[in-house]
Amino acid sequence: MTAGPTATGAFRYVAFLPCTPSVKDLAGDFISSVLATWGTCTLPADRQAVLCEFLTNAVDNSSSPTLRIVLDRFPDNVVQIHIDSPSNGRAPTTLTRPAKLPGKVGETTRERRNLIMTVPAPTTPLTPAERRVAQHLVRGVTPQSIAAGTGLSAATIRQYVREMREKLHCPPRCPLPVLVHALLVSGETTPPPTDRPAPELNPAEQKLLRAIVEQSTTAGIALAAGIAPADYRSALDALLDTAGAADATELVVLAHAWNVIRTGQEAPAPNGADR
Repeated sequence: MTAGPTATGAFRYVAFLPCTPSVKDLAGDFISSVLATWGTCTLPADRQAVLCEFLTNAVDNSSSPTLRIVLDRFPDNVVQIHIDSPSNGRAPTTLTRPAKLPGKVGETTRERRNLIMTVPAPTTPLTPAERRVAQHLVRGVTPQSIAAGTGLSAATIRQYVREMREKLHCPPRCPLPVLVHALLVSGETTPPPTDRPAPELNPAEQKLLRAIVEQSTTAGIALAAGIAPADYRSALDALLDTAGAADATELVVLAHAWNVIRTGQEAPAPNGADR
């Protein structure tokens, strides 16, 4: 079994396990170990049952010698487990029947055997002081301006922001749009109301918006959005113009106010993960 962390905007662990009857125990140990490393909850019983059924079916029907298991931790408090069978040059086979479960993302298709499920990651509630700073952030106030307006030191505001990222399972150096999205999804704060009508976003714009709230680097956003890094700035400017937003943080807040951005339970596959 090979496994190790990688950084792709989400925190990721990957394991390639033998497609043999022992895979159920190996997969269970791997998933439990990763969840423990992240300090998240254990796999719920209903998802354990679906996982066991899926792995049994894969062993019985797959022509692939291995199964790939990917665990991603997203900034919006969700752990996603993605299991598939790399074809290794063979024609992909089909799961006998799709596994249905609450909170599942994706589906089993004729083109590829895969199972994707989500596990909510518990978060730590913010303190009243942190929540006040969070309210400023979703209203577009920069950390520097929050310090100046509240009389708190810049170091104190930076510490509050670090604590928010940690409590909401955000990457340590994620940009404000990612943190603000996590604050809104978690319910720690709410977007201010807006009278502006929601724009009609095309699929490319929706994909870019989703990438902005999930990825921490320009390269990661571009990859997740399916555009060249050199085209990111112009694509972002066009999206900001469509939404009437001054910057990416305001764009995320407006998207939540309009209810046009999906929550973590509907999160798409992470960078590089196949559907």
